[in-house]
Amino acid sequence: MDPVRLPTRHARYTPLIRAQAKLPAGTNVTYNLGCSVTDLSKAGFASAKTAAAAADTVVLFLGTDGTVENEGHDRDSLELPGVQAS
Repeated sequence: MDPVRLPTRHARYTPLIRAQAKLPAGTNVTYNLGCSVTDLSKAGFASAKTAAAAADTVVLFLGTDGTVENEGHDRDSLELPGVQAS
């Protein structure tokens, strides 16, 4: 597993790390970043699809973060940003 690099104070709050903390010891987790929140490239999709096809269970994280919307900075659309909906 190679989580997306975040400032140390935020690392414990990523969905991946929080999900792993709830899994039984010895559970094998494969992480693959298909795209970032605002990516316009689908370059990571092929490897993410391959990892998903090989898995027993897939957990897919989609959505926005504070760089896309936050208090006082709302979006005009409810659609997923970047290529996430592809």
